[in-house]
This record gives sequence, structure tokens and C-alpha cells, in this order.
Amino acid sequence: MVSVPALAAISFTATGSGNRNASASFDIVSGKLQVTLTNNATAGSSTGGDWVPIDILSGLFFNVSGGTSGILAKDATSTSRVSEFTTSGAETTIYAPGRDIGSEWAAKTGSITSGSVTVAGVNVGLASAGLGGAFGSGDVIGNDADGADIQGIGGTPPDGLAYSIIGGSSSNYDNNGGVANRSLVKGTATFLFDVPLGFTLSQINYVVFNYGTALGEGGLLTCDSTTKPCTTEITLVPAPGSLALAGLALLSLAGLRRRAVR
Repeated sequence: MVSVPALAAISFTATGSGNRNASASFDIVSGKLQVTLTNNATAGSSTGGDWVPIDILSGLFFNVSGGTSGILAKDATSTSRVSEFTTSGAETTIYAPGRDIGSEWAAKTGSITSGSVTVAGVNVGLASAGLGGAFGSGDVIGNDADGADIQGIGGTPPDGLAYSIIGGSSSNYDNNGGVANRSLVKGTATFLFDVPLGFTLSQINYVVFNYGTALGEGGLLTCDSTTKPCTTEITLVPAPGSLALAGLALLSLAGLRRRAVR
């Protein structure tokens, strides 16, 4: 019997407007898929390099060829320290590296959709925010030792930017309500997935990075296995059918108003 060597870890790095730079690496560790997500940016996009929500990495979507049967997220860990930033920009370390953040991140397989917009070409997603309904409380990976909501800001995870990923090497933080007083992973988070027998890394061929609290906020960074370096940035638009429905709704409303005037 001839043994086939396992494929070495694969990685995708994408750059975009406003200093954005993110990477995702995939490896098989003890029979599980390990996903490492990093915000490589060294400065935010606001004046003076300050960070605003569209600089904060809040989601990773990727495509698995052959389908997603048997793929299930099991764990999420902050590989870097978790910090909190005040409105004045002061940083306080909340947790050392190794924090279980499964109660603040969600994962799902299938379509990544918010309202009438869908991210094309992907079938697995991770997110720290709900992204306009694309992820819900039923998608949360799992509770940590401190309970179901370690951020404790009142919402139901995944909510806001709590435990999203900010760049690890900069310390300028804008006085922005979406960033201030939120616990943020400063650099890298790692996720583990169950995968079916026979799964190989070659099945992962396309990734999409999401920033901010909405799906596609500020544009999505994309990267595929054949195009390097990855500098493609896409903007989500509503599906043609939804635009047509919206148009019909407006026409109907106009008709009702005309009849009301008569």
C-alpha cells in the first residue's frame, strides 16, 4: 500500500483599500481542520491611522469543493491577547492569548446571505457579528467558561464587533462607538472544525474576508488558490429579482397613494 503524503498547510492573503490586509491559513491537526485568521494591517483607515469598524476583521467565508457534509465548527480561540480600547484610545489587556472565544463567534455552512445580498462562491462561514442576519444565535460555536456572552454588552452573540480581530501591531484607536469599549482580538484567532474522513486541504480553493458589522461593509477582500497576490475587492449588490420586487413595491405604493388622493 502506497501512502500519500498530507498536503502542507495552505494560506491565502488579501490586500485592499484603507490599509486592509488579512490572511487565512488552513491545516489538518489531529484529524480536524484548523483555520487561523489574522488581521495583518498595521494601521486603520481613519485620519492618523486610527481604526474604525471597517478596519476590524469580522468574518471569513470559504469554499469547500465537494460539499460541506460533515463539516462542523467545534472551537474558537484567541491566539493573540484580547484588549479593550477606551474612547481616548487607551488600551487595556483583558485576556492573555489562549482565550476561548467560542461564545462570541458563529459558524455555518451553506449560503451566506443578508437580506437580498449573497456572497457568491462560498459555502462555509465564520463571523463575530451577525452581519445583518447572515449569522444568528443558533450559529454560535459554543459557550466558554464564563457563560454565553463574555463581552457582556447586552446583545445576543454574535453581536457588534465584540471579539472581532483588530491589527496586532498598531495602537491608534479612533473615538468610535463601534470600536471603543469592545473587547477585540489583537491579531489572530484560531478555529477548529470537524471534517469528514478523506477531507483534504486541496478542497479549499477560495476565501472571502469581511470587515465591520454588516455583510460586505466597506467591500469584501477575496482570494483564490490560483491568483496571487490577491488584491480583488468586491462590493455586494442586491440580486436582480429583489430589485424588481422593490420596484413593484414602489409602484404599488404609488398607486395606492394616487387612489387615496382621489
